[in-house]
Amino acid sequence: MKILFTFLLAGLLGFCAPKSYSQTSGLNYVTYAGTGATPNYTNLAYPNPLSSGIVSDINYNWGSGYVLTSGRVDQVIIHFTGYINIPTAGTYTFGGNADDGLVISINNTTIINSWQEDGGSFRQGSINLPAGAVPISVWYYENGGGALVNFQWYQNNSWQIVPSSSLYTSMPAPQYTSSITGGQSAQVSSVVTRMSGITTASSNSIYINQTGNGDVINITQVGYANKIDGANYNSSTGITGYQQSAPITGGSNNITIRQGDPMAKTGNNLIDLAAIGGNNTLNLNQGTDVNGNYTGLDQGGHYQFDYINGSYNNITVVQENTGASGNQFSSLVVIGNLNTVGITQTGNAQKQLFASVTGNSNTVTTSQTGTSKDYLSITTTGNGNSAIVTQNNSSASGANAATIVLNNSGAPASVNVTQTGGQTYNITQTCVTTCGTVTVRQ
Repeated sequence: MKILFTFLLAGLLGFCAPKSYSQTSGLNYVTYAGTGATPNYTNLAYPNPLSSGIVSDINYNWGSGYVLTSGRVDQVIIHFTGYINIPTAGTYTFGGNADDGLVISINNTTIINSWQEDGGSFRQGSINLPAGAVPISVWYYENGGGALVNFQWYQNNSWQIVPSSSLYTSMPAPQYTSSITGGQSAQVSSVVTRMSGITTASSNSIYINQTGNGDVINITQVGYANKIDGANYNSSTGITGYQQSAPITGGSNNITIRQGDPMAKTGNNLIDLAAIGGNNTLNLNQGTDVNGNYTGLDQGGHYQFDYINGSYNNITVVQENTGASGNQFSSLVVIGNLNTVGITQTGNAQKQLFASVTGNSNTVTTSQTGTSKDYLSITTTGNGNSAIVTQNNSSASGANAATIVLNNSGAPASVNVTQTGGQTYNITQTCVTTCGTVTVRQ
């Protein structure tokens, strides 16, 4: 059976800009008028702010003077908000002095709840935290008399004021090391909440549920905020995160998808596919024109979630853009034998790549090039799998990172890693018989 599907769409509606990240050090604050002892901070009596701004840290002793920029010396409430960078996962202890009340929440969990009249005593609490930036909220109130507040943590066997270098006014862009884990930072924060730039009001959306053999599917989406997805498809894969993928079931299918914007817009593009069968050829290109050529104009963020279950499949993923704000994200799961996978990501914004391969004699070739700090994670399980990794950062300030895990249940695996422009890597190999060859060039 030979069926040809061709789609050409131009997306020229308005779009929501993708979430941008600021790395301004410090915390935000808002001041309010208080109402005496233990004022209600969850339902403020006077909700209109007196002032707002940014502080580098929390370390104040106003005495009987004006409290911050509130213009008041007594009956003041301050709410500090932002993010704190946690260097490594583990248990952390925070504390602070306050005259009067103090409530501290870290990662949306209250660890200090001392909303009471107090002359400045020290309070503390502990919490287990993941590595990376987590949200922080500090409520403080001053009723009468002296006024002071500080925010500390216990580091290197001493109490220290949490410095501005560990505080951010908004979620910072991810900074990767060679093994970020933690669900790979919750799959890069669930890909920034499933790409805020794609909305039902502004996107070209195609929902696929294709069953058959020998089909030819060509889809071209011209514009921005495009989406290839499944229509509430409940897949039988049992793999969490792939229940909504567009299912293509069958063998010897030829699938080509092209998404790109020749008008240099910055909306996001999404491809979410589940190919179940063998001998399929998938060419999944983002940031190209209708002929699959790189234009150098597309500035959007490109995201792919691809699930392949079968053997002798050939999968090519290409993500290209220009500019420094459109991220490239690719998540690929391959289950089967003798599959060939090629993933190319280019551009000057951050690129993240996660590939998990289970089966025998599979080959994964990846390439990340540009000026950003890029990260990739490849895990193979089975016999005779190979991974070829190239990370080329042309910026002196960039730092690429790679995590590669090889689980050899029989025939050895092989890894060939080439990194330039600042790099770290972490390679782990477990072997039942003979370990494979690992080659690294930096």
